[in-house]
Amino acid sequence: MQDLLGKILIYQNEKGYTKLDVYFEGDTIWLSQKSLAELYQVRIPTINEHVKTIYTDGELDENSTIRDFLIVQNEGNSRIERTVKHYNFQIILAIGYRVRSNVGMHFRNWASSVLTDYTQKALR
Repeated sequence: MQDLLGKILIYQNEKGYTKLDVYFEGDTIWLSQKSLAELYQVRIPTINEHVKTIYTDGELDENSTIRDFLIVQNEGNSRIERTVKHYNFQIILAIGYRVRSNVGMHFRNWASSVLTDYTQKALR
């Protein structure tokens, strides 16, 4: 299966739409630490801290939630290739429940409403 990179709408926060570079592979999406920081409007070290805690606590398995993707970008006149770690949808959600910011709070409210709607539809 070919890896696909694209910009997609993740969700709408209180400040508007959030569009990020994501990789689609299999049945999940993958975001880099940079994209996670953009999504939750925090700094990359904050994302690193949450990722480390999630793995240390045993909440998620590192081998199944992290993957390297080759990134190609132009820097000046040079074309640079780098391998960048990306995180799957499970850890994207886990981080969303840990981020302490207005965006994190909005995300949790949004996720909770989606789960509530899904549960109510399933029980009908």
